[in-house]
Amino acid sequence: MSYTIRQQWLPKSKYPLKAPYSMTPKYVTIHNTWNDAPAKNEANFMLSNPKETGFHVAIDDVEVVELIPFNRNAWHAGDGLEGKGNRESIGIEICYSKSGGKRYEEAEANAIEYTAHVLVQLGLPPSAVKFHQEWSGKNCPHRILDEKRGAAFKRAIAERYEELKNPKPIAPQLVKPASSKKLGSLTTKRDVPAYARNKWGTQTGAVVKKGETRNVYAIKDGWYQLYSGEWLPSQSGTNFEYRLVKKSDPPRTEPPDVKPRLKRVIVDGKQVGAFSQQDSVIHGVSEALDGKAKNIRIEDV
Repeated sequence: MSYTIRQQWLPKSKYPLKAPYSMTPKYVTIHNTWNDAPAKNEANFMLSNPKETGFHVAIDDVEVVELIPFNRNAWHAGDGLEGKGNRESIGIEICYSKSGGKRYEEAEANAIEYTAHVLVQLGLPPSAVKFHQEWSGKNCPHRILDEKRGAAFKRAIAERYEELKNPKPIAPQLVKPASSKKLGSLTTKRDVPAYARNKWGTQTGAVVKKGETRNVYAIKDGWYQLYSGEWLPSQSGTNFEYRLVKKSDPPRTEPPDVKPRLKRVIVDGKQVGAFSQQDSVIHGVSEALDGKAKNIRIEDV
């Protein structure tokens, strides 16, 4: 999972319509958009339409867009003017839920990660996570509920929450040195932790800082191996920029020196000369003919 966080705040002029009340959040409410649009489209539509309905955050497979500050309410839970969903909860919309697929799976994974961080940030427990259905009875988040993954979804948030609250010390990892030839190089776009293998949960404790360049010796399933043998996850190119080794031009080879082959001109049994150039051979023969030679031979020397 990997995402960037971007703010695109609701103009204060629209607070009376979409976020009229101050709020101290006590819950986080999960929604599915029932649409196949990215977060930026969902954000633009919510901000521009004249309806009261709104939400605090839209999440897709690449970004989190924060729209309404967490200290303002939003009409997203369907439980009325004084309902706790509308007045005390942060509304999070998970994009691409209509058709599902890989983009939705990544959006949902990002939502789990982001929600866990929000709980820690606000000092709320995992039990504060609610579904839209719990406030108003609506079948939302529809994909999670239809696939009967509600308990698993909330459990994943709780597990990530515990990891953030109580991080485990990094166990020493055996790193196998790189054994292949250099394939290219990478330059990090942000700090990236190193892993002993191309597998999550094998952190070595080392971090390649933003802007640093490292050579790459192997690539597998989106992981790139460094000279030390450690691996960095590309995260679909958001962690670093990769460049292939430039193939040098093949060395130029000069043609071997070829000594010119000599031609011997023999006239009436006598050699009149040995010539390397065709013009010289012709000249020698011409002189012999002018002298009315009876026998002329040209032989390789």
